Amino acid sequence: MLALLTMFSIEAAAQNAGIVRGRVADASGAVIVGANVRLENFLRGYNQTATTDDDGRFQFFNVPFDAYTLVVAQGGFAETTRQIALRSTVPVETEISLAAAGVSEQVTVTDDSSAIEPARSEYGVDRASINNLTGALASRQIENLVLSVPGTAKDGEGTFHPRGAHYQASFVIDGVPVSDQLSTVYANNFDARNLVDVSVQLGNIAPEFGNKISAVI
Repeated sequence: MLALLTMFSIEAAAQNAGIVRGRVADASGAVIVGANVRLENFLRGYNQTATTDDDGRFQFFNVPFDAYTLVVAQGGFAETTRQIALRSTVPVETEISLAAAGVSEQVTVTDDSSAIEPARSEYGVDRASINNLTGALASRQIENLVLSVPGTAKDGEGTFHPRGAHYQASFVIDGVPVSDQLSTVYANNFDARNLVDVSVQLGNIAPEFGNKISAVI
């Protein structure tokens, strides 16, 4: 039984994680060896580093599905930052070109349009809001956090409505979708004290969440 549970846990984690990889070069296209590459998500507390190999390549394995900031630095070059989004097990590939420090002293920020869906709005709930949860009922605290995000509104009963929809929201807890409606009107929500970070996606939701979902939390 323990062996089976361990196997299923490993498989579940693998299904909700992917690979981020890429290549770093200079303006002329020559590969840069030994560049420091950092993949981070402030809200999740995720921070991993890698170093480019002899081919200028780097890769991160078992990266949880989420949005990330990729920071590349090397002596003599301007630090470059790129926003990427990992939504499936398909590896995210990115090519990064570093400019010489003497050419540009500013941080270069570029978007990978192939990885980030253009019409989606994604908001992170900050740590202060999570640490200072308020509300008469503990089961209302998660809804209060969601209502702090632009694009959500509540009705007379306090239920939140993303983009005006009738509670068409899906919760994903540690990568596992929860199909139950966790509104206080229908059921008790989970204990907000167990929260580490919260993000809310509104609009252009990925197909795996269904075609009538207006928010993914």
